[in-house]
Amino acid sequence: MNGGAIPRYIMKYIFTIYFIVLMFPCFGQPGPIKIFRYFDDFSYLQQSDSLERNWYEKLKFIPLHGQSNISFGGEVREMYQYFDNQNFGDIPPFFETDSEGFLWHRAMVHSNLRFNKRWRLFTQLNSTYTLFKRNPLTPEIDENRLSLHQAFVRVDLTNEGDFIQAGRQEFGKGTQLIIGMREGPNTRLTFDAFLIGSERQKRNIYAFIATPVISMQGVFDDKWIDELIWTFYVVNKLGKDNLDVYYFGFHGSERVYNEIQSTEDRQTIGLRYWRESKGLNYSLESNYQFGNFNTQNISAYNISFEGDKAISDAIGIGMQLNYISGDQDPNDKRLNTYNLLYSKPQFGLAAPIGSTNLINLKPFIILFPFKKFRATLSNYWIWRQSDVDGVYTPAAVQIRPSILNDSDAKFLGNQSTLELFYALNTNFQFFLDYALFQPGAYVKNTGKGETLNYFSFKTSFKF
Repeated sequence: MNGGAIPRYIMKYIFTIYFIVLMFPCFGQPGPIKIFRYFDDFSYLQQSDSLERNWYEKLKFIPLHGQSNISFGGEVREMYQYFDNQNFGDIPPFFETDSEGFLWHRAMVHSNLRFNKRWRLFTQLNSTYTLFKRNPLTPEIDENRLSLHQAFVRVDLTNEGDFIQAGRQEFGKGTQLIIGMREGPNTRLTFDAFLIGSERQKRNIYAFIATPVISMQGVFDDKWIDELIWTFYVVNKLGKDNLDVYYFGFHGSERVYNEIQSTEDRQTIGLRYWRESKGLNYSLESNYQFGNFNTQNISAYNISFEGDKAISDAIGIGMQLNYISGDQDPNDKRLNTYNLLYSKPQFGLAAPIGSTNLINLKPFIILFPFKKFRATLSNYWIWRQSDVDGVYTPAAVQIRPSILNDSDAKFLGNQSTLELFYALNTNFQFFLDYALFQPGAYVKNTGKGETLNYFSFKTSFKF
């Protein structure tokens, strides 16, 4: 089912919701709404019975029997995207066009039922549609008409921050370069998992085992594949700084390298030293991967840095650097291709480039010309780390080179990006994103090498 085949009554419903949302009045209440909605904190509503509440705050604390209470929330996101020369003009033969514009629609609703101070049940439904798309849909990210996105029980074992959490849930550890919920695409990523954690004043410890939920296009038809990920993740608080120490294990049977699909058992150990503050933010992270794939031994690594500093109240500067290994010799018994596992799309949605076998340098400038508005200008220079390994998508699928061509060039190109963000208030946010990707020698040698233009505009309403 493509966007043009969506029944008119569904389209009418979607756009009705969209315009009703835009007509809601502005709310001045400061916002405790988080990107992971189970972290929302509306405890201020319990501190005063005389507090005047707007319509959605009335949904945030509804007393039930005894110590039980329930809250409700949700979001609507509309996102328009336009591609010119998608994938640099290299599209599959069954695609209709390499230039198209289409709309992503996302609606999510959730409830948070607290039985008492220790037990709670969080549930969330997701519905995503794609409209006006002429090329075939990608069900995993484009469209999931209705799904149970999250449903987990959390039990606080002590009053000191020890807990267990079991069921379907989103994850996002550290910089989300290994595991994240992938906010950018239409359908977010979720896992069926068992998590145990301890959050103390100077140290947070987490351990979980999880399997990804594969989003399907229909109604409550999501499925699983033969993949498992497990971790032991420690956050040490060192004054203003933090030191993360982690281990991730991975088992899967459907990953493909050098056009070979086989069973992969991969271990990742890593360190991250970071700070988040008003004037200075930085994150220096390094990890090493080892294990087995098919008959090969795995030896891969990733070094990344990102930092920004406020020069004044109106301007900040920053830099991002990635050095991520690719395979050095496809004919030896060693696989050096880095597995980005369930990473967020690090380079945005414009180009299908994932975080493996590449070197990236990205300077950027952040401007705050007035309150609640942010503009970011950046430029990515991207190279292959190894000239005998290809380029992979954010889903770890190798797309260059094809069997018919190859190149020893390393430069993929440079992407200039402008991002505008405006927060009208707690509930309404607006984003505009433009990217111009000028391909380098490697892209031109392995395909059409057309200049890629990308534009998106999205608005979200959360309550």
